[in-house]
Amino acid sequence: MPDIPRQKNTIARQSRKKPLIPINAKKRSGSPDPVVGKDLNIRERAFCSEYFSNGFNGMRAAIAAGYSERSANQIASELLTRPKVKEVIDTMTSNRLKRLAIDADWILKETVELYEKAKKSDAYGPAANLLKMMGQEAGVFQEKKEVNHTVKIENLLESAAKDVTDADYEIINNPPDQ
Repeated sequence: MPDIPRQKNTIARQSRKKPLIPINAKKRSGSPDPVVGKDLNIRERAFCSEYFSNGFNGMRAAIAAGYSERSANQIASELLTRPKVKEVIDTMTSNRLKRLAIDADWILKETVELYEKAKKSDAYGPAANLLKMMGQEAGVFQEKKEVNHTVKIENLLESAAKDVTDADYEIINNPPDQ
C-alpha cells in the first residue's frame, strides 16, 4: 500500500479554533470594542470589531478579519448588507455614543460655541460654515425643492374647449381662402 500523505492544516480545521475576539471580552487599551453579536461566526465578529475600530473602512476590516485581499471589498459589501452584522454595528455605535454622552443637543451646543469663538476671532469663513450647518439642522435651508403638478391635461383641454366661441368654430370649419 502506498503511503497516504497526512492532511495539512486546512481552513476547515482552522475554523474550529477559538474565536479571535471573545463575545464578552473586556476592553484592553488599544484593542477594538468587544463584539456583542452571539449569532455571528468568528470572521463576522472580527469584521464588526475591526470595521468599528478602524473608522468604518469595510475593505480594511475584511482583510483584518482574515478574508482575501483580492475579494475584501466585495466581501465587506456583502457583510454590511447582512441584517445581523448591521444590527451588531448599530448596537456598537449606539453604545459608544451613550458612553460618550453624545447626542444631537450636545453637537448643536458645541457647534454654537465654535461659531461664537470663530466670530470673535474674525474667522468669518469657518463661522459662516458653522452657521450654515446650524441652519440646515434647524431646517432653515432646504437642499431640494419639490414641485408637484396636479393639473391634468384633460382638464386643460376641457377649459380650452369652453373658451372657444362660435366665431372661432366658424373660422376652424371654414378657413379663409388664400
